[in-house]
Amino acid sequence: MAVKDRFNHYLTQLQKGLQEVYSKIKGGSTYKATPPSYPYFYMKQIDGSSALETLSGTEEGINMGLEIHFYSKTSQSDVRSIALKAKEIMRKNGFRCTYFQGVDNIGDTSVYRWIARFEQLEV
Repeated sequence: MAVKDRFNHYLTQLQKGLQEVYSKIKGGSTYKATPPSYPYFYMKQIDGSSALETLSGTEEGINMGLEIHFYSKTSQSDVRSIALKAKEIMRKNGFRCTYFQGVDNIGDTSVYRWIARFEQLEV
């Protein structure tokens, strides 16, 4: 049995869930040095290592790791609220949060940033 690539599923679930609360939020999986609009999130896969390998050499699972960057021009509190909502959505999808922190945006101090990392075993 092959492991399904569910990255796009999680990206879509996150975007829909966030837009229920933050109707103007945009997001994607393509990095942009300057987000096209605010609020914004960027999601990328950071782990996909093998898990549950069989004796015949097939892969029955992967360690799925996702990193999400959140951006807002309103306030640090606003970007944290967006990240907290995302954390709730990701936990409902079976993920465990392994990192959740605000970060300085050295390139443009008028933009507030937050980073969250999630992982789960995908079978």
